[in-house]
Amino acid sequence: MYDIRLIDENPKDECGLLRWPPGLLEMKNYLGNPDVVNSLHATGKTARWVECDDSVSRGLGNDASPPSYILLPQILKEIEVVLFR
Repeated sequence: MYDIRLIDENPKDECGLLRWPPGLLEMKNYLGNPDVVNSLHATGKTARWVECDDSVSRGLGNDASPPSYILLPQILKEIEVVLFR
């Protein structure tokens, strides 16, 4: 989704990236709209949406869960799944 050939001459936002993809500022405003937050049932999070938030990555940093290729065969036995390529 990001074009690594583009260079941000004046980084201003949380992660110093270009305002990419186009419409990112509008998306940030949209996802911060209280009506949208309520519709998504995302009221438990007090911080506003940002493009770059590494809290999930940090939270999973010490996760010892098995990889998906180990879990997927068992999941497919239990749940009907349609995969698209």
